[in-house]
Amino acid sequence: MHKNSYQLRLAGMTYSCAFREADTARYFGVFCRPQPSEQPQRGMEILAAEEREMDELAARRPAGRSLACLEYEVLTGKASAQLLRHGACIVHGAAFVWRGKAYLFTAPSGTGKTTQFLLWNRLFSDEIAVINGDKPIIRCHADGTVRVHPSPWMGKEQMGSLRTAPLGGIIYLQ
Repeated sequence: MHKNSYQLRLAGMTYSCAFREADTARYFGVFCRPQPSEQPQRGMEILAAEEREMDELAARRPAGRSLACLEYEVLTGKASAQLLRHGACIVHGAAFVWRGKAYLFTAPSGTGKTTQFLLWNRLFSDEIAVINGDKPIIRCHADGTVRVHPSPWMGKEQMGSLRTAPLGGIIYLQ
């Protein structure tokens, strides 16, 4: 077994990951656990950053940004491509549960998604709970339901939980 082999759990699906950097797993937190056997389970899809891609990023990485952090960011795109094959996608937005449904604020970076969530949290503090503050996963399930799931990509505020809920709406902020 590769010493940096892990299982990554996203939106109810498990992926095998082979991290290039030993510290990458810590960025994935509770979504990641060591691979339990020599080989990934049959049919399990594999996520891995390509050597060439990581070498190019390493050559021009910003000061203070670790290779493990870069690998974590690269794997966002890799995971997104795999999730799309299963009716799911990573969305840039702040997701929360309110009155039993998941809502998502989405907008370009810097527009105020987190600020809007914090305002709602102030108004409805007893009724609201965060799902993910930056990149939640929306998945269309086989039973026809659309659910919002957490992800390890929680943004600079690191707002997230393990909650999931049926989609109630998507609010685009301008």
